[in-house]
Amino acid sequence: MIKKQKYNAEDQLYLTSMMVSKFICPYYKQKVVWNPMIPFDRYVLPSTAEWISKYIYKQNLCQYRTLEDPLASMKNIRADLVKQTGITGKGVKIGILEMGEIDIKDHELIHLNIESNPDMDTLEKKDFHTTLVSKIIAGKTLGIVPNTKLYYSRYLTEKQFRSGIEWLIKQGCNIINFSAAFEGANPNEELGTYTELANWIDTLAVIHKVHFVKSAGNNKFPYHSPYNSSPDTFWITNPGMAYNIMTVGAIDDLGTPEWADDKWGQLRDGTIYSAYEEMEGTALKPDLCAPGTNVFSPLIKDGNSGTSFAAPQVTGVIAQMIEAQPELSWDVGAVRAILAAGTIHRTANDYGTYKESLFYSDKEGVGVVDAKGAFDIIKKRQYKTFFYHRSAFPYRFIIDVGHGETLKRVSLSWLKLNRIGTDGIPIKPQLANLDLYILDPDRIEVAHSCSTRSNIEVVEFSPKKTGYYSVIVVAESISRENEYERIAVAWM
Repeated sequence: MIKKQKYNAEDQLYLTSMMVSKFICPYYKQKVVWNPMIPFDRYVLPSTAEWISKYIYKQNLCQYRTLEDPLASMKNIRADLVKQTGITGKGVKIGILEMGEIDIKDHELIHLNIESNPDMDTLEKKDFHTTLVSKIIAGKTLGIVPNTKLYYSRYLTEKQFRSGIEWLIKQGCNIINFSAAFEGANPNEELGTYTELANWIDTLAVIHKVHFVKSAGNNKFPYHSPYNSSPDTFWITNPGMAYNIMTVGAIDDLGTPEWADDKWGQLRDGTIYSAYEEMEGTALKPDLCAPGTNVFSPLIKDGNSGTSFAAPQVTGVIAQMIEAQPELSWDVGAVRAILAAGTIHRTANDYGTYKESLFYSDKEGVGVVDAKGAFDIIKKRQYKTFFYHRSAFPYRFIIDVGHGETLKRVSLSWLKLNRIGTDGIPIKPQLANLDLYILDPDRIEVAHSCSTRSNIEVVEFSPKKTGYYSVIVVAESISRENEYERIAVAWM
C-alpha cells in the first residue's frame, strides 16, 4: 500500500511545485524538472470548463499527497512484462478517433510520425485528452507499444465520425480506439441502447476485420450533463453497446502495481464514475476494465481520470497480442476470447449476479485486462478459432489438465455477423445464442456459462482430476440468415 499524507491547499501547491524529476524515473535520466500542477489545454464543453477544473481539483487533488509510480497502470495490467520481451507494437497500425487536436510535437509522441486525416483542419489549440490517450498507447517512455504506427482523425459531426473511421480503415489500421461518446440528434435515447451507429460498427468489424475499443463512459461526472442523466445512472455511451466492440470500464489502481488494493470504477475520493448500465435485452457491458484513475500520476495531476484512459490500455494490449501473433490482426473473435480467458483479476463486488454466467460482472465484465495472461495463452497456442455450420452443433474438443493445475479458465466468443449481401443490401442477423459447458474426465459437468444477452461466455473451475476435459459449445439459437457461425475459444 502507498503511504498517504494529508495537506492543505497551500502546502499542496508548494510541495508540488518543488517536486523534481528524481522521483520520476523516466524523466530523471533526461534531467527534466517536472511540475505536475502546470495546467494542460483540453477539450471540454465551454460552459462547464471552469467548473470541471475546480471540481477535479477540489475532489481529487487537494485532499491527498501521494507518491505514486507513473507506470503503475501498465504494471497493474502486466503489460510491462510483455513489453520487456521485446513486444513494442512493431508492424501494428492503430487509429485514434477523437474530438480534439493531438499534440504531435509532445516529447512522448514526437518519435511516432503520426499521420493525420488530410480532410481535417489543423487546430491551433492542442487537446490534453487526445494527447494523453495517445501517450498511454504509444508514448516513448510511458506507452505500452511505443513502436506502433499511429493514425489520427477528429470529428464533431456524425458525417465526420463515419468518414474518420472509414479513413482509418483505409490506412490499414488493425485497431481503432474511441475514447469519447458520440451524441446524435437524441443523445438521451442513445445511452445504453443498441443504436444504428452501434449496428454499423458491428458491420465494419466483420467486413474489415478491425478491432474497435471504446470507453464505457463516465456518466456520474456532472460534466456529462448534456445527457441529462440522473445522478444515480451509469449508462454506457454510444456506440459502446455494439456487440463486436470492446467496451472498457475503469478501476482505480491507487498508483500501485499490486492488485490487492484496487477499487472498481472510482476516483480517489471514492466517487464512482465508470459506466455499466444498459437497457434490458441488450448486451452486457462493459466487456472488461483497466486502470483509469489518476493515470500517469504524479506526472499529471489534472483531468487524468476516466474510462477514456482505460480504453487505450486495452488498445495497447491488443497491439501486443497482434505483434505476438499477427494472424490475430484479422480475428476479432479470437482476441475477445483470449482477453476473457487471460483475465483473472477482479475488483467489482457483483460477480455471481447472473446465475447463468457466474464469472461475469455487470460492472466489470470479465474482469481487469491482463496482458501477461493473454500473452501466455498466445504463446502456448491455447485458443481455437473456426467457422462451424449451424447443423453441426454442438461443437466439442478436449483440453488436457495436468498435475499441479489449480485453476482453469475457459472462454467462448463469437460475433454478430452483420454484413453486406451480394445484392448490396445490408444483412443484420440476430446475435446467435451460444452456451459453454465443461465436463471432467468422467463426463461430469464442472462449469457452464449460458448468458442470453452477450457474445462472451467465461467459466472457471478448480480441477479435481487430471486428464482430458471436454469443452462443449451448444447453440441454443442461430439466425436463419447465418449458415455458419465464427467461434473462438481460449483457455488458460
